[in-house]
Amino acid sequence: MRRSMLVPVLGLMALPAACVAPKAPPPSPPAPVAPPPPPAPAPLSSDWRDWPVAAGDWSYLPGAGGSSAAFGRIGAGAELSVRCDRAQRRILLARPGVIDPAKPSRLTLRATEGEQSYAATDAGATPPQLVASIAASDPFLDKIAFSRGRVLVQLDGAQDMVVPNWAEFARVVEDCRG
Repeated sequence: MRRSMLVPVLGLMALPAACVAPKAPPPSPPAPVAPPPPPAPAPLSSDWRDWPVAAGDWSYLPGAGGSSAAFGRIGAGAELSVRCDRAQRRILLARPGVIDPAKPSRLTLRATEGEQSYAATDAGATPPQLVASIAASDPFLDKIAFSRGRVLVQLDGAQDMVVPNWAEFARVVEDCRG
């Protein structure tokens, strides 16, 4: 073939390639979809013994003036503390919180065999705590110690808390009774 004919033939061969649409850019990734909100917590049963136990552990600390135990998450402040004042033969139960001076505060404990309320006062601590002072001989302390697996702790102005009934509480009471 002569060169002069080769150019038009090659040109005709390139013509179909010119009719093909250019490649489209790759599609962009889809926008991230926000996860759905967590489901609302199930309403609590009317029976506190069916409520979940608060997250945390008990710890026990012996002391010359009286032993103590604390319940809470590791690395965080105690959500409930129990301390023996051996000189006064008193059990001091404390929870974080602030008292409304306009009304009296109560700390209520519920065990499987009943409930008891105690006056709560400002402990004068930092961070603020409310404390109830109970005679070590108070028979309700035995009901708490022998409660079936859990105890409900209620404090005016604070969220109710169900704590597991471990031996640390009973140890502090027994230490205080001598």
